[in-house]
Amino acid sequence: MKHVRIYSPEKLTENQIITFDAPTSHYLTNVMRLQNGSEIAIFNGGIEHAATIEIQKKQTVAHIGKITNTNDPITNATLAFAPIKQSNMEWMLEKSTELGVKYLQPVITEFTDQPKMRLDRFEKILADAAEQSERLSVPEILPTKTLTQFLSENKLPLYYGDERSAHNQHDNCPCLGSSPHDNHFDINSHTSTGPNTNELFQNSKSLTNQPFVVLIGPAGGFSESEFKMLEQSNAIPMNLGKTILRAETAAIAALSILSIK
Repeated sequence: MKHVRIYSPEKLTENQIITFDAPTSHYLTNVMRLQNGSEIAIFNGGIEHAATIEIQKKQTVAHIGKITNTNDPITNATLAFAPIKQSNMEWMLEKSTELGVKYLQPVITEFTDQPKMRLDRFEKILADAAEQSERLSVPEILPTKTLTQFLSENKLPLYYGDERSAHNQHDNCPCLGSSPHDNHFDINSHTSTGPNTNELFQNSKSLTNQPFVVLIGPAGGFSESEFKMLEQSNAIPMNLGKTILRAETAAIAALSILSIK
């Protein structure tokens, strides 16, 4: 039988008894067909416990046992993103959770056209993704900020998806050799003017041990004034290839590159 893992929003301690909500009870008893005394894993805050379920008349509870795992396979990455279409955003947050993102930072930019977000829906998606990917925690959704506020407060290394570099279509494209940053990331480069693919992956090995931020703009991209703000903030542009990527695709591509150990 599949190893059943459940995220608990409650802090867990040995010998504690917790009561599951109706959807989780339904999943355990009707979907997974668990019986009284069935063993599951339950986790929160980077710690996983063994647990035994008890199916009562109107609810299902778990008797929390010993700690079984404290090795949470997450990175120190923060995904900062401009809100996009709900379904696309849900996919992006699900996959970024699977990739080990620690924090999720909504950022409002000039071209953001989907400022409203269903945080209750996001929490369920993040929990499901954490259960599936063997995480011991779920990403924390931080309060929404404007791009100006975010850049002024951010103290971590910041990498952003730069769609201007695709096909070298723009005269002001900060591509390798013309970037104001010596360490502009170009996954297609094999020249002496900047890091090639192997060098990029080698660099990413050290990044995973330190906090860093990946910033992805909205469907309409960043404005020229926002690009200037990013450059003034010493943010590092990432060339994600020769095609223009959707925002959710760019987020996963950037995180995948920077999260390789």
